[in-house]
Amino acid sequence: MSKNEYFTEPNLIPAQPISDIKPPSGPQIVSPVQGPPEKKKPKMMMILIHAVAVVLILVGAIYFFYSSNQAAQQAKADAAAISFLMDKTAALETTPIIDGSDQTEGGTVPPADDTPAVSTLAVIPTKTSDTIKSAIRSQNTAALEGYMASSVKVIFADTSEETRTPADAISDINSLSNPEGLAENYWSFSPTLFNHTDTDFDQYFLENSIIGKNVDGNLIIFNFNSVGKINSVLIDLNGVVI
Repeated sequence: MSKNEYFTEPNLIPAQPISDIKPPSGPQIVSPVQGPPEKKKPKMMMILIHAVAVVLILVGAIYFFYSSNQAAQQAKADAAAISFLMDKTAALETTPIIDGSDQTEGGTVPPADDTPAVSTLAVIPTKTSDTIKSAIRSQNTAALEGYMASSVKVIFADTSEETRTPADAISDINSLSNPEGLAENYWSFSPTLFNHTDTDFDQYFLENSIIGKNVDGNLIIFNFNSVGKINSVLIDLNGVVI
């Protein structure tokens, strides 16, 4: 066997020109190039954390505002209560204290019906006092009406007690008219309290009372309300009080 029989050159296919190469027919599936996976979960977690933080801050701010508002309102209420209590304390300090002369044998305050219409003692101006005394001395009792309250308690020591209009009270006072021809000293008015024997009338002898007594022993006492108007008149025609 010859050498050429065992070693033959392979059958070579002649090269095909590039211009004759055609792309394969039919749809072509192109696999996309896959990159590294996106990290979405950590990003969403950060957004959620930020949202929760914002909500917590808003809730804290609302609670702080509400608490501050409540505290301010409570402070105002406390200040008003303190002011009210201070006013009540001041009023109690200026209220006259009832002494033993205003009490009964059992140590209790007399009923309201036995108490004249006299409250906190007013300071009576000298001019007012002089005018009232002059009206009694001169019998010009009509001048008293301008110094009276809208209602006046008139007490006749031995008979009755009534609440009267100023005009009716003046009519009652006229029962003490001076006899004609008597001198002006028919009436005397004492700046101090007269001695009296009937303790039922203690309540009418006050520090600002105007007390007059005539030579016949008749007595008149003017008392005043808290603004200085005559609100009670005690008349004694029979020497019951003194």
